[in-house]
Amino acid sequence: MIVDNRAGDDSHDGRTPESPVATIARAVALSATSDTIVIRNTGVVYREAMVLGRRGGTPEKPFVVEGGGAVLSGLRIIGASE
Repeated sequence: MIVDNRAGDDSHDGRTPESPVATIARAVALSATSDTIVIRNTGVVYREAMVLGRRGGTPEKPFVVEGGGAVLSGLRIIGASE
């Protein structure tokens, strides 16, 4: 699965560079055992949690998440009025 928070769309299948999904959550939902999720470094912070659930793999073919230097943060900026 390929994730791109700028050019992706969660209606895509995430299987090719031309059809990335927009969120990590969608990539995880579409993934299976021993898959690889590639998170593109777009320069824009991914503001979501990464919940992998029971994803896994084998020693020969592990489940992999490649971050490529992308920043993932569960934090959000809260304004003074909140």
